[in-house]
Amino acid sequence: MNRTERDSWARNLLLLSAGLFVAWMAWGVLYDTTGIPGVNYLSFGLVSPPLGLVLAALSLASLVRAARTRQTKRYAVSALAASLGLAIVPWIALLSLAEDYS
Repeated sequence: MNRTERDSWARNLLLLSAGLFVAWMAWGVLYDTTGIPGVNYLSFGLVSPPLGLVLAALSLASLVRAARTRQTKRYAVSALAASLGLAIVPWIALLSLAEDYS
């Protein structure tokens, strides 16, 4: 395979991780500014860490696959960073909010 070929699996993981992160942030801003009824965005703080870790494991597998097939690794590394951000940022926000209520 040509080294410049892109790994579409890693690219899809990157888009999924980034899309989930943007959706979580948009829902948090919308919920805080308008007060619309619905699922509280804080519940994403509990769902995001396991989901982010699953996506990180898939991204790591994609990185190994890209290395074995000699494809570019930038999408796999970016997907790994985005999925770890998806796992960590909502959890930190949830913990900081919990400290405000204690």
